[in-house]
Amino acid sequence: MIGRAAPVAARGLRRLACNGRLSRVVVIGSASTSAALKRELELDPEIRSRVVGRIPPGHEAGAESGVPVLGTLARLREVVRTHRVDLVVISGEAPRVPVFDEALPAAERSFCVCELSDFYEAVFGHVPTAEINASWFYYLVHPAYRDPTAAKRAVDIVGAVLLSLFLLPLLAALTPLIRLDGGPALFRQARIGERGRPITIFKLRTMRVNGDSAARWASEDDPRVTAIGRFLRRTHLDEAPQVFNVLKGEMSLVGPRPEQPAFVRRLEDSLPFYQRRHLIKPGITGWAQIRCGYAGSDVGSAWKLCHDLYYMKYRSLRLDLLILARTLRQVLVPRALKPASRPSAAPIAAAAMPAPPLVVTTSRRNEILRPRVRVERREEQRVHGGLQPSRFRRRG
Repeated sequence: MIGRAAPVAARGLRRLACNGRLSRVVVIGSASTSAALKRELELDPEIRSRVVGRIPPGHEAGAESGVPVLGTLARLREVVRTHRVDLVVISGEAPRVPVFDEALPAAERSFCVCELSDFYEAVFGHVPTAEINASWFYYLVHPAYRDPTAAKRAVDIVGAVLLSLFLLPLLAALTPLIRLDGGPALFRQARIGERGRPITIFKLRTMRVNGDSAARWASEDDPRVTAIGRFLRRTHLDEAPQVFNVLKGEMSLVGPRPEQPAFVRRLEDSLPFYQRRHLIKPGITGWAQIRCGYAGSDVGSAWKLCHDLYYMKYRSLRLDLLILARTLRQVLVPRALKPASRPSAAPIAAAAMPAPPLVVTTSRRNEILRPRVRVERREEQRVHGGLQPSRFRRRG
C-alpha cells in the first residue's frame, strides 16, 4: 500500500498495528486529538493498537476527553516505563525537540515514535487535514520524487482504448432504456480539471428530465433519480462516457473526482489545501471513490479530500491497478462492497473546516481496502456518536 515516496517512519505501521506489536499507544497532544485517534482505532477491528493515555503538549486546564492524562512531557521516559508503552504518537501541537530529547535516551526500552499524520496515512489510508500544514507537501519538491505522469498517461491511453471496445456495445444497449422517458441519453456538465481549468464531462443521464438542474450534492437515495438511473449509479456505469475525456487527455482513469465549479469555489474557501487536489488530473474512479462513495455534503467532501491527498502522495501503478480492480468488482457485483453502518468517523478527518454549515449524521466507516464511507446530509438531525468538527483547529 505504501509507495516509494512514503516516509521511512510510516512504512510497516499498519502491519505492526494489526499484529499487536504496537498495542499500547500514548498520544502527545490535546484532549480532542487524543480522543479522535482513540475512537478511530476502536472502529477498526483489524487494528490491535489502542490509545492508553495522553501527555499534554503544554499546560491545559480541565480538558476532558475520556483519555487519561498519564503525566507531563518532562516525565516521558517514566510514563513509557510505567505504562509499558509501545508507540508514542506526536500530534501537530507537540514540540519536537523536547520529545526526542526524552525519547532517544530511552531507546533501550524499545518503544517507537512517529508523527500523527504518518500514523493516519499508514494505518487508516487517509490524511488528517487538521494535522498538516503546507510543509506536508514537501515530497513534491523532494529530490527523490518522480512524477509518474508520463507512465500514467500511457496506461490511460491503453486502458481507455480497451474500455471503449467493451463499453460501446453496452452504451448502445443502455441508450434506448435511458430515453424511455423522452429525454436524452447523454448530458454534459462543467467540472474543474487539472490546474483548475474547466472541462466538460459526459455522463449517462440518471435523473428525470424535469428534475431540479441547480447544483446539488448527489446521493444514493436522491429522489430525482430514475429507475434505470439507480442501476447506473450503483454500478457507476453512468460515468462510462468519460472514457472519451481520458482519450482527450482531460482526465485519467484514476484520480480525484472532478467537482462542479460552484462546489469548488465554496470548498476552496472552507477547506485548507482543497485546491491542491487539482495538481493532478481528475479521474473516472479514485481512492476516495472506492473508500467514501458519494460526498453528500461539505463535510463529506472534506472526508474525501483526506483520501485524495493520500492518493496524491502514494499514487503508483500498483495502487492504480488496485483501485481499478475494486471499481470493476463494484460494477460487476454492485452490493459486494456495501459496508456495514458504523458511527461517523468523518469529523475526525474534516476537523479543519471552519464553522461547517452542515453536520454529519450518518456515514460508513472506512477500512483499508474494505468498505466505502458514505456521508449523507440530513437536516434537522443531531450528530450521532461523532466528534464535532468545531472542536478542532487547523494546525500550522
